[in-house]
Amino acid sequence: MVGKVEDNFSFFFPARFIGLTLAILSATGLIQAAEKYGFTGDGFEYIRSPVWWCGTTMLVTGELMNTAAYAFAPAVLVTPLGALSVLIGALMGSYFLREEINVLGKLGCAACLLGSVLLVLHAPGDKEIETVDEILHLAIQPCQQPSPELDLIAIYIIWKVAPVQGRTNPLVYISICSSVGSISVMSVKAFGIAVKLTAGGDNQFTHASTYVFALVLVVTTLTQMNYLNKAMGQFPASLVNAMYYVGFTTCTLSASIIFYQGLNTSNWTSIISMLCGFLLNFTGISLLTLSKTASSSEKRMDSMRGMNTRSLELSHGRYSHVRTSNSAYSAAHPQSRDPDGFFPLNGKDLNSVTDEALATLLTSSPILHQLGGTTVVRLSETLVMKGGGSVMASEAEMLRLIASRTTIRAPRVYRSFQVKDDTQYFGTSGYIVMDFIPGQPLDESWNSLSRDTQGRIAAQVAEIIQEMQSIELSQPGPASGGPSRGRFFTDYSAGPFIDTAGMEAWFNHKLDICKSVHQAPKDIPPFHFTKFVLTHNDISPRNLILDQHEQVWLIDWAYSSAYPPVFESAALSIQPFFTDFNEAVLSLIPRYPEEEMQLNSIAYGLTTAALA
Repeated sequence: MVGKVEDNFSFFFPARFIGLTLAILSATGLIQAAEKYGFTGDGFEYIRSPVWWCGTTMLVTGELMNTAAYAFAPAVLVTPLGALSVLIGALMGSYFLREEINVLGKLGCAACLLGSVLLVLHAPGDKEIETVDEILHLAIQPCQQPSPELDLIAIYIIWKVAPVQGRTNPLVYISICSSVGSISVMSVKAFGIAVKLTAGGDNQFTHASTYVFALVLVVTTLTQMNYLNKAMGQFPASLVNAMYYVGFTTCTLSASIIFYQGLNTSNWTSIISMLCGFLLNFTGISLLTLSKTASSSEKRMDSMRGMNTRSLELSHGRYSHVRTSNSAYSAAHPQSRDPDGFFPLNGKDLNSVTDEALATLLTSSPILHQLGGTTVVRLSETLVMKGGGSVMASEAEMLRLIASRTTIRAPRVYRSFQVKDDTQYFGTSGYIVMDFIPGQPLDESWNSLSRDTQGRIAAQVAEIIQEMQSIELSQPGPASGGPSRGRFFTDYSAGPFIDTAGMEAWFNHKLDICKSVHQAPKDIPPFHFTKFVLTHNDISPRNLILDQHEQVWLIDWAYSSAYPPVFESAALSIQPFFTDFNEAVLSLIPRYPEEEMQLNSIAYGLTTAALA
């Protein structure tokens, strides 16, 4: 038993420790780069940090040792022990990055530690393998290997399920990652054993099976990372991480048991102890995830209690309500107020600040919200700035259009500008300066509201949609031109559309692709657009702020453009969260069933065939 534990632990722990050291050193390097060079996410200034390079070197070493762990230890041990990296990361992050660990976090760490100990003590070893051909023989035995079943499951989900439900159900992308990932684990184990045997004097690189496993490893890893990135882009990271750990570990354990035709042990004490270790690890990760959520929520509530609400009279004198920031989670974010309440433009005239000086404030002001290529920072008591490679000039123009032609409560723009930036996908970084006055994000308060209050809020949102749809525009797409983005376009955007015919042609091309591969019914008629109206295209509780008078403010107009009326209801109908909110609003606005069916039918062309 002692020898087995030493074998299990000796290769796995250094790999996990080095990998976690990477995370800490990389984060420290990025912090130092931000302090020294003004870097927060765009560009490559962090490569000038020696600490970051140290972390990157540790990454390469850690990944090599992780591969070695699969060669020297059973997959049923290495995979679930991924929870140990969460424990080490939390502890090192607390020490080096001063990240707080609350009571739930400490309980989660204890559960991960106890579960890892049980796994190390009781995980059975693999059967002895003398050549890589033996592994290939196991893989092709009828009814004994998991690959065909997992392949078929993954292919079916990729082909049939992901285009339709991938953007609304996190389980879809996670299922693909888990099933394909388990095959990649079996492949990396086979390749690792080939390297180990070769190092021992028995050259396995003369066997074709070694290269077969290497090829399978590359293909499955690329597929796994592609859909994991899609999941991270569509759903909260904490949800994805927890689901992925459970799904990936379950599939890998199942694949390993089937692959080796059992657990290589008949000791039920060891089997039950190993399963308990897995459950403890899952519980620990859940507690750590919950601890972060609870900590953030507590800080948001404390911040909300300490904020003084105030009223601002909008131009035209229509409303005297609370302004909001242009971010789904910006109001009352724990980082939105520094300990001294200092903001760089407090007491300063915005007109006296140049565009260049404003751009630099994106990397030095208190951060309200940061996701992907977008950052929102606090400039003063009443101003925020949204900036980054995903911020387009069209968003500011749409907000100005809203202010001039509607009574919709939305942030008012004070300045916007674009800076050429070849490192960004669209070739520019955009900046928008607008009002900030605190309010309560609806996604944080919706479930605690009474049914009557929810009904009044839904009615307000429906009125906003109806007012937007009363504004007809002559040309499709954003107000100032540029690409179209949102749920009914690919991740690579579309357009710009010069006229109706151009937009119809793009959508009909996607429809034809879906029909040609049997992803859309043949009798779906082609798209024919007759009217374009003002559309937000991303209405959901995360983009709604409830002020002190229970008035709703609509924020984050990044996807807003002139589109057919069906776009608003169709986008709302496929929102993955707060389905009761979606249904309440949809029941109060016009619906277009046939057009919604058309849009839903091209889902495959927007995801799997995005580049076609």
